Amino acid sequence: MQQYTRINPPDFASQALSLTYLGRRYHPVYQHSTFDEVWPKMPEKAFSEHGHDVYHIFVYTEGDGHFSKGGHAYRATAGLLAMMSPGEMHDMNSRQRNATYTELTFTFESSEHDVLAVSFEQMLSLYAGVKLRFRENPGRLGSEEVDELVLRVARLTDFAQSSKGLAGLHFKKAMGEVFDFVIANCCVADEMQSRAVDKTAQEAKDYIDAHYAESISVDQLAGVIHMSKGHLFRVFKEAFRVSPVAYQQQVRVEAAKALLRSTSLRCNEVARRVGYENIGLFHRLFKKSVGVTPNQYRKGKA
Repeated sequence: MQQYTRINPPDFASQALSLTYLGRRYHPVYQHSTFDEVWPKMPEKAFSEHGHDVYHIFVYTEGDGHFSKGGHAYRATAGLLAMMSPGEMHDMNSRQRNATYTELTFTFESSEHDVLAVSFEQMLSLYAGVKLRFRENPGRLGSEEVDELVLRVARLTDFAQSSKGLAGLHFKKAMGEVFDFVIANCCVADEMQSRAVDKTAQEAKDYIDAHYAESISVDQLAGVIHMSKGHLFRVFKEAFRVSPVAYQQQVRVEAAKALLRSTSLRCNEVARRVGYENIGLFHRLFKKSVGVTPNQYRKGKA
């Protein structure tokens, strides 16, 4: 068994593998990796599901155990690959069985140390520039694929632990190789979302992304794009399956989730920062979208 933990603060000198989300730029930050870890036998009630503000990749290399994710229990045998997103509830308790795994934990952080808190699929989609979805999560790898993934995680770990020369650049390239592997073996492009998007619809979406916290009327948006309200509504909904107003609400909720996960701001201040002066409306829209209140989401009950 070998374990490694982040030893240096994030270095943003290299601009490789940066992701931009809601106008903020994020860079990969190595946190932890483990190789050939044997999860010990534990009583079923020894642990309960919990969440972290990090991304996890677990690949099981031998043994026979269990883990749970989102309230569902899974059998963990050699070749099983599981990925957890920030805030996603999980428990690696092996439930009276032994299982050996390799694990990689990382974050995406801005220069202000805010963390990216979107789903694993959305993070990979930002990386790839194409809307992606998992074929199956957890997935299943063959023995050669398991060896390849473990090798890539080992290379990434070596560069992350080094302070020599271009180690920072090589770490980010190695992280990209891990993402490339996951995309090639576990993901498919969502053809409905990946098709060519009407240029004016994309311009409208880009404007909302840049001004989501502002009050944007359909009249104002139509004026910016230089088209009628009716035509804007039609092309936007055809391209993105939601209206401009509904899309702005989605962006605001995602921004609120990121603030709730990465800051200690009061919920009222979070609401104002994402564009809601009516705090009651913010709470209703958030719960309708996420399924829990902002306070419950912050406590990891989503």
